[in-house]
Amino acid sequence: MEEIRIGELDLAPFCGEMIDLRDKAVLGIGDKKIIAQAEKFAKADTIIVAAPYWDMSFPSILRVYTEHICVCGVTFVYEPDGTPKGLCRAKKAVYITTAGGFINDKNYGYDYIKGIFEFMGICDTHFLRAEGLDIDGNDPMQILENAKRNAAMLAEKI
Repeated sequence: MEEIRIGELDLAPFCGEMIDLRDKAVLGIGDKKIIAQAEKFAKADTIIVAAPYWDMSFPSILRVYTEHICVCGVTFVYEPDGTPKGLCRAKKAVYITTAGGFINDKNYGYDYIKGIFEFMGICDTHFLRAEGLDIDGNDPMQILENAKRNAAMLAEKI
């Protein structure tokens, strides 16, 4: 198993110049470093994302990471009719989050990641959460223990 801490990768948000470099790298022209994260992601067997619930989503570095892994010709292609086809080896993914309050129907972080993963061919996604951690009267340690049990049960299934 390989753990990637995306905050330590020194990833920059994409700009037009980087997109041109990325497209050339896919064609084998220039430095392939710009598509290295996408190549690594495409080869993974199972994907687990752990991100805190911030501002109804996740930290911005996760969005920047998706820019680096969504690479036409590496993690997806377009069919002749324009339909996207995922190229990722992984078919299962888990998204884990923690929240001080309650997420309810404002699960935009998972919804976004699930959509991106489906686009890349990873259609069996699961969501785990530990929420209500900062609510007075709640027992954060018990909430985390319950979340760990849920994670262990999910791990047995997948």
